[in-house]
Amino acid sequence: MDLLISQYVVTAILAVYGTIVATKWKEISKIKKSFSVLTIIGALLLGYNTISEHLKKKLLERIAAEFVVIENDKQGSGTKFSVLGSGTTIITKNGVFVYEGSESLFKVDVVNGEMLLTAVIWDPSVKPDEAPRPLLAIFKNECTRYSKDFEFNNDDNGYEIVTKGDRHPYFQVDLKGGITYLSGVLHTKTGLTLTFCPAKIGGITIDIILPTNPRPIQLCEIDALFLYPREAHLGERAKK
Repeated sequence: MDLLISQYVVTAILAVYGTIVATKWKEISKIKKSFSVLTIIGALLLGYNTISEHLKKKLLERIAAEFVVIENDKQGSGTKFSVLGSGTTIITKNGVFVYEGSESLFKVDVVNGEMLLTAVIWDPSVKPDEAPRPLLAIFKNECTRYSKDFEFNNDDNGYEIVTKGDRHPYFQVDLKGGITYLSGVLHTKTGLTLTFCPAKIGGITIDIILPTNPRPIQLCEIDALFLYPREAHLGERAKK
């Protein structure tokens, strides 16, 4: 157990015990008891929020460490990615996707036939002088949401992020025949935005938006991989 969490649990127990002992619980009035209970609940909620933020920070560090290890590994075996099935194949080290010299965008592992996605989707609205702000963090398919604006679903071969409400596909990876098919929008920690969308005349368009020249993001006109909400349709594919 994380040291901070252990300290929180011990502190919470001592706080409750200390309050009961210090106030001579059986002898105080109902009003004072209610006030004491509310004080304890407030302290516990504050501690919970602190722990939650701590765990989210640790998750981002854990994902960053995954990418650093891979980037320093010159013996990478290589994983194939295809952008929207266009035949564009990009070879990267051990499943880390890097486009034209950008920072690591995401990582795909295939373990016992299951595709495991590791990625951070960063907020593109952050200004250059502001600290990077994550929207979602995914570590081997386990998703932590920092924003309520998105939903997700996945199965052993695919992972998808959609916008909340209209559930428009935002980002997709789909493993087929040993190749990971990519489509949608990616944002980097440094503010770069890349979109991989089907072109009207066939093939794909790759749009790059620089943080120094921001403009509205056009989501791809692509079909959803999964049904939603996830709670009712866990891993259930949308019918083509």
